[in-house]
Amino acid sequence: MIKSTGIIIDKKSDSLKVQLEGEACATCGSNNECPFAHIGIVHIIEVPLFENAEKGDRVELEIEEKKIFFLSVLFYLLPSILIIVFALAGSFIFKSDFITAVLALFGVLFSLLIIYIIDKKKKNSFKHKIKRLLK
Repeated sequence: MIKSTGIIIDKKSDSLKVQLEGEACATCGSNNECPFAHIGIVHIIEVPLFENAEKGDRVELEIEEKKIFFLSVLFYLLPSILIIVFALAGSFIFKSDFITAVLALFGVLFSLLIIYIIDKKKKNSFKHKIKRLLK
């Protein structure tokens, strides 16, 4: 589990907005390589409601590493693979650079469609969860 802390900045009827505190980047394995970790970007995430949580409360959040890995594959590897597959199909079938480029673009659009469908089916399963309220 990857853990971080944050402060609830907004409460909606179905979710909470949490501003992550600075150590959220410090606990990430990619901290040294990530350009955002060192320039002071404020990270605000949306999490499912938590019992007795109110605006201004400090909370401990967690997310599973395997979910982050799955999202990385989904957002980076899937589009790359589909671009290559669609471009190769266009190149071998039509032997036209223009059609190859158009099909590569369709590969990007198809990957975005797949990502959208997965996001809708697993709506809250990829979000951080509040583990507990902190004092």
